[in-house]
Amino acid sequence: MKIRIKFLYLVLIGTLFFLLSCKKDNIFSKGSLSFSTENILFDTIFTTIGSATKNFKVYNKSANKLKIESIRLMGGESSPFRLNFDGVPGINFSDIVIEGKDSLFGFVDVTLNVNNNNYPLVIEDSIQFIVNGNAKYVKLSVWGQDVYIHNQDITSGTWLNDKPHLVYGYTAVDSATSLTIPAGTIVYFHKNASLLVYKGTLDVQGTKDNKVKFLGDRQEMFYKDVPGQWYGIRFVEAKASTINNALIKNGQVGVQVDSTGNVGSNYTVTLSNSEIYNQSSFGIYGVSGAKVKVYNTVINNCALASTYLFAGGAYNFNYCTIANYTSVTRSTPLFIVQNWFQNGSVAYVRPITEGTFANCVFYGALDEEYKIDTISGTTLNLYFENCIFKGTATSSSIFQNCQFNVDPLFVGTSTNDLHIYSSSSLVDAGNNDITPPYDKDIEETVRNIPTDIGAYQY
Repeated sequence: MKIRIKFLYLVLIGTLFFLLSCKKDNIFSKGSLSFSTENILFDTIFTTIGSATKNFKVYNKSANKLKIESIRLMGGESSPFRLNFDGVPGINFSDIVIEGKDSLFGFVDVTLNVNNNNYPLVIEDSIQFIVNGNAKYVKLSVWGQDVYIHNQDITSGTWLNDKPHLVYGYTAVDSATSLTIPAGTIVYFHKNASLLVYKGTLDVQGTKDNKVKFLGDRQEMFYKDVPGQWYGIRFVEAKASTINNALIKNGQVGVQVDSTGNVGSNYTVTLSNSEIYNQSSFGIYGVSGAKVKVYNTVINNCALASTYLFAGGAYNFNYCTIANYTSVTRSTPLFIVQNWFQNGSVAYVRPITEGTFANCVFYGALDEEYKIDTISGTTLNLYFENCIFKGTATSSSIFQNCQFNVDPLFVGTSTNDLHIYSSSSLVDAGNNDITPPYDKDIEETVRNIPTDIGAYQY
């Protein structure tokens, strides 16, 4: 009898424990949610082009389960935003349970319709969470901008600058036509996109205070200085073209000039008063007989070489700041001149009909930052006057009044600020050629005698 009573007692205790455990397991927290962020901001995106997806976390910091009675995108079906929670898309969600000390992932992206405005617009919305009868919100904001879209098209004439241009694949200036890009124009390029000038003419007409900008189309702050986002500006057998007061940033090759075609005594490209930064390969790439004139121009932070002049050509550089302090590990000097190329086992030599470099600085993070890689047997007109190099000093006659390994003391190499201090080795070290267009520097500061080396006059 006692054994039976004891057994019943144990069964009763076990049942009570089980019931209490179940009751405890079904108790929901009376607490509230918290979020990894309460404000989700999308940087400027282009109309009709979807944004990158942003994520945030919804936390239940209590020990018990927490039931979210509803999640609602307040703008409803008309909102440009889209939601996804743990892989499920929608604009309304209900009865979502988060375990104690657990979290829920939320994802948001946005696509804006064309607004027919030439100025940016701001769209706002919010996500409402109802828990225990109380509402909390995550705010959503996006800056949007209408654009002119170019998608593997042929272009000519004069572009409007009232809103940006966005290039997919390529936009091309075809044979015997021309394209003018006026001051203040902003051109965005999608991944691997390019501006191609094929046997035509390009005229970029930026000004000191209203540059023409060529940039990648990723607008998130993370991509602000990331190289390789688009290809570059490429000239193939082009007619005489000019790029003045341009900012060319975050591409693979800033300016590539292939064989020049029939341009007579003119340069294929005259590049002036411009800045080329953060290229994943080269800042300026001259190929197979390119004819290029460059002055008052700054190039910095290119993963291979800032300037690579390959397989002959004609080059005239004056008052240029050519640097390379990229954070990418590299073994290639920032400045390379080469008059040959190899096809199989055969090396072919190409003439350098002009190779004049005056008042330029070639300086970077490596010990050897210049390479003259030439083979005799053809015309080789190389001449450097009043230049400063990082690398092994030489007494070669092609270097006149040049200095080696004297720090230019740039203001901020990592931020592409290559202005100079008064104690810089570039100050008063130029050859005093201040005839137009060399009488002013990249910022239109009047050059004094004695003049300074590089694009910036102190």
